[in-house]
Amino acid sequence: MKSCQDREGADLLDFRSLAQLPSSSKFTSIAIFDLDHTLLNVNSSYCFGKFLYRQGVFSTLLMFKLVSFYAMHKAGILSIKNLQLKIFSTLFKGRSYQFFYEKARVFIQEYLPEMYYQPAVKEFKDAQAQGAFVVILSSAPDFLVGLIARELGAVHWEATAYSVARSGNFSSISRFLLGNEKAIYSILCSEKLGIDKVNITAYTDSILDLPLLNSAGNKVAVKPDRQLKALSKYHSWRVI
Repeated sequence: MKSCQDREGADLLDFRSLAQLPSSSKFTSIAIFDLDHTLLNVNSSYCFGKFLYRQGVFSTLLMFKLVSFYAMHKAGILSIKNLQLKIFSTLFKGRSYQFFYEKARVFIQEYLPEMYYQPAVKEFKDAQAQGAFVVILSSAPDFLVGLIARELGAVHWEATAYSVARSGNFSSISRFLLGNEKAIYSILCSEKLGIDKVNITAYTDSILDLPLLNSAGNKVAVKPDRQLKALSKYHSWRVI
């Protein structure tokens, strides 16, 4: 997709949470929250990987390989999409969905409370209490995001989708959920609920989600990275 305004293929993104919405609803505003380094203090996928290593799921050699992928991404050598592809093919592809789901469930139960970024969680809960359509959009794997969303009491969420073969093993990444895809979700959600852009609020930490922020009338930078912090200051966007 060339930009968040390029709607070609948008209907093929298969947003489960939008498909479940009635054509008319009581919502008058939308609040969209990123997950990692926004609602959470940390990167959930990275922390889950460390948990798996401590559980003996993969070797020290494989751990160094995965960490090197992450370092290459932080250095700007690997895009986030290529980072996800490398991690998926190295760690998940051909392995049991149920095994990793159960590991993720234990991980969430043990570590999630200490991972919350409470100022953003408060905004999340306030938006729910005010009757907004509240959704979590994350590039993390769907089996992990779904568990976190449930603990947060989030009915609506979308994430990078991992396909599972009939064997019960992971087979591919069927959909990425990055900045452009998040923006398309925002636009489609606005259209389906009949809510103007001015009544959409987006929360994120990353300049990579700029397309999402541009789709919202209210932009909130949460512990923003260097580029987003500078942009927020220039435009006088709210910063948490």
